[in-house]
Amino acid sequence: MKTLIAVMLTILFVCSAQAADSFGVTVYPGAKEDAATTKIVNEKLKVTGSCFRTADPLAKVVDFYAKQQGMKEVYVDKEGAMFSKDRINVTIQNPWMDMQTGAMKTDTLITLAKQ
Repeated sequence: MKTLIAVMLTILFVCSAQAADSFGVTVYPGAKEDAATTKIVNEKLKVTGSCFRTADPLAKVVDFYAKQQGMKEVYVDKEGAMFSKDRINVTIQNPWMDMQTGAMKTDTLITLAKQ
């Protein structure tokens, strides 16, 4: 029984560690993966990436990525930003348009994509 518990805790730890990292880039703390947007980015835009959403303001998310070691700023403006690190692009948008419905969203969208 102790072995089973140890295995389950190890799996839980590994899965949570993977959730905090995408393509070698740390995912913004508390951001939740958006499976529908990720699917559109991967299938329709032909990009290998993951999309995440947070209710935190754009400036706070931009500040988080600007402080990451090895992260290079590509551009920053009032509605979005782009950073790159080791052939991974990080785009941050607020507002952003849901590509499936066309609705404008007012939370912050973070996309991590391989170049």
